[in-house]
Amino acid sequence: MLSWLAGWTKGPDVGVAGALFPTYRKRFPAGRVDLGAVYNPADHPGPNAVRDTYWVLLAEDNGTPSPEPPVPRGQERPHPNETCPAWVHNQYVATGPDGKSYPTWHPQIDPVYWCYHRHEHGSDPKHFSTKQPPLFGYVAAAHGMDEVHQGFKNFVFDNADGHRWMVTHHFGTAGLARACNRFHTVGIRVCRASDGLLLADLHFMGDFGRAVVNSTQEPLTPPSCPNQSAEAQADGSTGIRQLPVQSAAGSVLYEPWRTDSRGNVLGLTGTLTINEQDAIAICNTAVCDQQVVTGKSGSLRIFTTNDGFGLAAGGNTGTFYTDALGKRLVNKGEAGAVQQYVGPGVRLSPRYGHYWDVDAWGRPFVFAASGANPTNREGSLGTPN
Repeated sequence: MLSWLAGWTKGPDVGVAGALFPTYRKRFPAGRVDLGAVYNPADHPGPNAVRDTYWVLLAEDNGTPSPEPPVPRGQERPHPNETCPAWVHNQYVATGPDGKSYPTWHPQIDPVYWCYHRHEHGSDPKHFSTKQPPLFGYVAAAHGMDEVHQGFKNFVFDNADGHRWMVTHHFGTAGLARACNRFHTVGIRVCRASDGLLLADLHFMGDFGRAVVNSTQEPLTPPSCPNQSAEAQADGSTGIRQLPVQSAAGSVLYEPWRTDSRGNVLGLTGTLTINEQDAIAICNTAVCDQQVVTGKSGSLRIFTTNDGFGLAAGGNTGTFYTDALGKRLVNKGEAGAVQQYVGPGVRLSPRYGHYWDVDAWGRPFVFAASGANPTNREGSLGTPN
């Protein structure tokens, strides 16, 4: 018996395909339950260690069904394993610095009604702080843009120096508008892991430069923005979006977007790269006038720090306000003003390299892991995501 089952009660054997398998029982209160590892060298010492894959059988406590959760009067009742009604999704909101309400993170499977929202937003912000939910659309609204809700993705990760980061980025892969849209939401929050003290809270429209074919670097020329690459280069942008293209030799589902952080007044240095590896739709050719549906879920991402990425407090500390690009100081209350915060004396530098989503259930990304997992749990994701 596996060591982690020591506190469980032996149950009757269960027959499957002519073989009998032992069962073990244990009652748990409501909430998250962590089970033991499939492979534990302590359970199987020596050169012939095995991996005991187990099944999990679930039942209501004492055979008594749980009462159905209440539904507000006049609203459609959600059904488990089906798409959630809009009112369930619309409950997930957070208040921005401007006092307005914005959509925020939610799990892809609603924990109350067990219905599917059909999209996901990456890491659960509770792993960063219960008091700092991300704001989906705050800085985009200040920039005069309306970004598709499903494209907001969250990345929570711990650094080796005792700091915890939460990066929010807009990155949808279900349509081809991303070949033209150069600026996308970036939110960066950092806290002290030991006590949750907020050290930085930044919001800006990241400059992701020109869009090119990922395998050849040929500029994309969509009908609605045929000169997008030349315009970004004329502005001196070093950002880039490398998109998969079906017709290009060597093109694969590998879509890194890199920011151009130069000229910001936020104290940011270096660059970030967000990489999507299973886009829902890609370009047909470099002209990118037709989308090719891949059958993927758009949920396999990698987060990478580049070029000395970090944050160094300069002359702008405490609470201050900038334009939506984070490049110009403005006054509080001015049209398009975005609230920023950097703690005095803060110097932050996450480890250089890749952070992977190895859990795929909303937990933090892991530095230098061996690979990521798409997060299409129970086949709950749809288009867009």
